[in-house]
Amino acid sequence: MNVQGSRIDGEMLRAGAEPATLLVVDDQALTAEYMVIIAQDLGWAAAAASTAGEVEAQLSAAHPGTIALDLDMPGRDGVEFLRYLSDNEYAGSVLIISACDERVVETSARLGEQLGLNIAGYAQKPLTEDQFAALLNQTVSRH
Repeated sequence: MNVQGSRIDGEMLRAGAEPATLLVVDDQALTAEYMVIIAQDLGWAAAAASTAGEVEAQLSAAHPGTIALDLDMPGRDGVEFLRYLSDNEYAGSVLIISACDERVVETSARLGEQLGLNIAGYAQKPLTEDQFAALLNQTVSRH
């Protein structure tokens, strides 16, 4: 897993004028809800999307600063989403979170970087609350 640090203090995020924004892209509703709740508890404005159409609508409407992306999605997988984000010049951070083999996750992160995306971190599922918080902290520290 590519995470550093420990649980972050929500005050780091609340100190700014605007909360950090997160879009969780995962077809597993419970997993997405779990990540949204953790992010919200830490002061993030967070939402979830589970289909390509929902992702595109959220990106058009909300312009999230960070996307937590699952690789194993029906219809359009995570690698296709990385290409979509690159083609649409997404300037925010991307966290890749997947149950796929570690090598697949790492390779996807490198592909995202080669596509010009800001890959802020990656991890394998399942994630604990502290591990996800550390990924969010890693994202905040890169800004």
